[in-house]
Amino acid sequence: MLFRYIIAHRLRPRVMSYDWFKVWGKRGFNFPSLIALAWRGWRWQRRGVTMGKMAGMGECEITGNPRFLRMGDFSLVGRASIQLMDSVTIGNSVIINDGVTILTGTHDVNDEHFQLRTKPVVIGHYAWICTRALIMPGVTIGDGGVVAAGAVVTHDVPAYSVVAGNQAKVVRVNRNQKLDYKPNLLRACYEAWVGVPYSQK
Repeated sequence: MLFRYIIAHRLRPRVMSYDWFKVWGKRGFNFPSLIALAWRGWRWQRRGVTMGKMAGMGECEITGNPRFLRMGDFSLVGRASIQLMDSVTIGNSVIINDGVTILTGTHDVNDEHFQLRTKPVVIGHYAWICTRALIMPGVTIGDGGVVAAGAVVTHDVPAYSVVAGNQAKVVRVNRNQKLDYKPNLLRACYEAWVGVPYSQK
């Protein structure tokens, strides 16, 4: 799917023009990165992760069942830690930065048997989870929601709002609702093929 997409949406500069040499130079330089990303995506899918069109994952630390993780189109997950005791659903064009931790299981300290309790996590389209944020079990982050760096999220995040702190509280409620970007296409190895991603439909 990755190669089909970049071939179908590739830049087509005039052959032997300055732009043609520039584009193919960038493609050649970034080719090893392209192969590495394709291989990594294939490995995650082989493990059971559902990945949408042109979604990408870094070297995540995943515990639990990989089949519980579903990613939408063009979303990008960095070097995150994801606990899959229950489902984690990531929408389209989501950014999850390095160092983020997503939990789906916890223990009730008042339970005499200290039993595991699991709840799903849902992250809406165009959400941005910043570095070192912690998402607790059962949280839903609305479309366009932003979680600031280092925030500890224990309750749902309203759509198009920004939360920060420990425990995270809403600090802004008026994020632009006309969002149209594709985070994973910002990688240099994809940009060399499709150009500026914001113009891609």
